[in-house]
Amino acid sequence: MKIKVIVDDNHDPETITLTTAKMSKEIERMVEEFNQDSLLVTHRGSEFLLNVNDIYFFDVDAETVYSHLPHTSYPTKFRLYELEEILPSYFVRISKSTIVSLKHITSITRNLSTVREVRFHDSHKIVYCSRKYYPILKKKMEEKTL
Repeated sequence: MKIKVIVDDNHDPETITLTTAKMSKEIERMVEEFNQDSLLVTHRGSEFLLNVNDIYFFDVDAETVYSHLPHTSYPTKFRLYELEEILPSYFVRISKSTIVSLKHITSITRNLSTVREVRFHDSHKIVYCSRKYYPILKKKMEEKTL
């Protein structure tokens, strides 16, 4: 792979163009890593920029979407469908009210019912994956491990 840098004083905003014969998983991963974005949240009158990599999951409670980190959570201004569009591909919807980060999942356990418990690294938090969304989660987890 070759990298070519062109310096142009008239070019605003800065843009990176990647030319490839075909899209590969490696290129997708590089693009995602480069596009590491932050999410603006407001909590108790203060605004915070959360690194998307640090977020374990998003869920809805009383019509408010919360972003969850290992030991705290913050309300966001987004709806889940908006987050699905802007988040990197390692975020997956697992129910009508939850989106999780594949990077932080420790285990997925089937309950007595058909829902599955999703647990995270270094956190006591648990979310549930519905039967409808489980095949999507399973496929994404398999892709991640390859």
